[in-house]
Amino acid sequence: MRKIIFAVLAFLMASSTVFSGRKVYWHLDMWCFKESTFRDTKYIQDETLWLTLVEIEKSKAYPETSLMVYGIGGEFEGTMLAYVKGAAYRKGLTVEVPLCCKKNLLGCARPGVARMSWSDSWAEPVYAVGEIYRNRKGRRSVGDPFVRIHFTPRRVLNPDGSWHRMGPTVVVEGGRGSEVLSSSRVVYTSPYTLFSVCGREKRKQYKSLINRHWSLKAKIPPIGGAIIDQYTVRKNRMVCAYTLSRTHSPRHPSWKRLR
Repeated sequence: MRKIIFAVLAFLMASSTVFSGRKVYWHLDMWCFKESTFRDTKYIQDETLWLTLVEIEKSKAYPETSLMVYGIGGEFEGTMLAYVKGAAYRKGLTVEVPLCCKKNLLGCARPGVARMSWSDSWAEPVYAVGEIYRNRKGRRSVGDPFVRIHFTPRRVLNPDGSWHRMGPTVVVEGGRGSEVLSSSRVVYTSPYTLFSVCGREKRKQYKSLINRHWSLKAKIPPIGGAIIDQYTVRKNRMVCAYTLSRTHSPRHPSWKRLR
């Protein structure tokens, strides 16, 4: 009987050691939309983002700073969220506004349309990093812990603690030649907004809702749990509905699942 008890205790200790070393993954599913106007005609810009990050110790991401803090007898605490994978989807749109392309004394001699459009398109990879903010030990508790996720940063944190800086990428579309677009932004496979006014066409780089100027601040879900909430970016006048889950599995529960 005693051997059985020792065996069970040994198994429980081994199991706790294994489970305590398991990685913790964060999965984000976010749908963003924004109402804008084209020649006084309203339209909705619609994008969806999927993102997976993994927790690593902050000292692993900043080893030099960590050694310096430990060297003076301090503690370098904190948790970073390193990039695992990310993708985005843009819903296509076409807006047409009637106008007069040529006038004469009798009125409009040649009616036409002004058109703005972009196609359904995917973007992958989409980069982000994050950090968990908690109150320091020995300090008075002020507010609840939270996480902040920064989208499309200029530097990306890898799960091994290394960093790599984003550079430009060349995108070629439709035989029109090439254009250098910054990979520190969300770049869709079809990266342009097309304009046509009375037969004259031009294009501009599509401005994604998920840009490098903003970040998501949210509560910390329990492991195995999820948070469903809404986030408003007042500067960009857009609204995002999101689901943020935290789990030991690297599998994103809704990866590339369209609404």
